[in-house]
Amino acid sequence: MKGQVAVEYLIIIGIAMAIIVPLFVILDSYTYNTRNDLKTRALEDSLDSIAESSSMVYFQGYPARMSLNLYVPEGVVMTNVSENLLRVRLRYGDGYTDIVSTTDAIVNGSLPTKAGTYKITIKAVEDGWVNVSY
Repeated sequence: MKGQVAVEYLIIIGIAMAIIVPLFVILDSYTYNTRNDLKTRALEDSLDSIAESSSMVYFQGYPARMSLNLYVPEGVVMTNVSENLLRVRLRYGDGYTDIVSTTDAIVNGSLPTKAGTYKITIKAVEDGWVNVSY
């Protein structure tokens, strides 16, 4: 009798584990994708803000300047600020994704690649372009 109870108990535990383990795997995958999507969207919003501010400073002309905060998530591999593009390459899963924002201004400068929050300074230069720096 005791042997039968032990076997039934093991069967119940086995069935429960067969249901719970795949749920944890699916949940982990879902949270990983959601975290990456949030990271990408936050960076896109920050780049769009910088691009919009660059256009405003550009049209105001020298000596206009603005400051704003930029959130840089982990996984940023490369940044490029030139011509009228702001570009950030982000490690995303097994590959990379480029986040690009365009502006009406001719921009030059640099953005950080290390994770954190940075104060970005956007200022119009006498030569007719905009400097973006941190």
